[in-house]
Amino acid sequence: MKKLLRIILISLILLASYSRTTVPTGVSEDIHNLKTIQILNILEFERYNKVLNNYLDLLGYDESRNQWWITNEIGAIGEFQFMIPTLKILGYEHITLNKFKKDPTIFLPHTQREAVLALMEHHSREMFDYIVNYEGKYINNILITRAGILAACHLGGPKNVKLYLDSNGHINKQDINGTSIATYLHKYQIFNL
Repeated sequence: MKKLLRIILISLILLASYSRTTVPTGVSEDIHNLKTIQILNILEFERYNKVLNNYLDLLGYDESRNQWWITNEIGAIGEFQFMIPTLKILGYEHITLNKFKKDPTIFLPHTQREAVLALMEHHSREMFDYIVNYEGKYINNILITRAGILAACHLGGPKNVKLYLDSNGHINKQDINGTSIATYLHKYQIFNL
């Protein structure tokens, strides 16, 4: 919050200083409009980062209670419970289950966040048509959003999310803990990514 207030204060100071600058008529208004757009872009960037961090914190909590060093019973590792084949697809082939179990520091929290962002980007590309076609619609009283789709992909994979959407919610796969695609679609619909 302090960082956001600091950015707003600096932005207002910049706007005030530019409004006092002497420039030809018409150009002053263009400069003012450009600076206003730049400030709004900065504020939107800050908002997006805050939302994204909250989204990732919740996803990490749901997957592992934010325990970046753990391995579950099926071999998923880290805060976001990555399967090793998924990490290989993302370019993290140096991380194996045995290596991680021996030394979790080979896959530190900041690297896990980079990997989950890469996975979200991968899922965004794979689910592009579904996001375009279903975003804003309701299935079983769940608002379908990009954030919900990406979270559900993380839980059960794009194939199972497509099955859910294509079946109008009738095919609702679950993970080994009994968490369903619909659960993640519902829980993460609140995030504006």
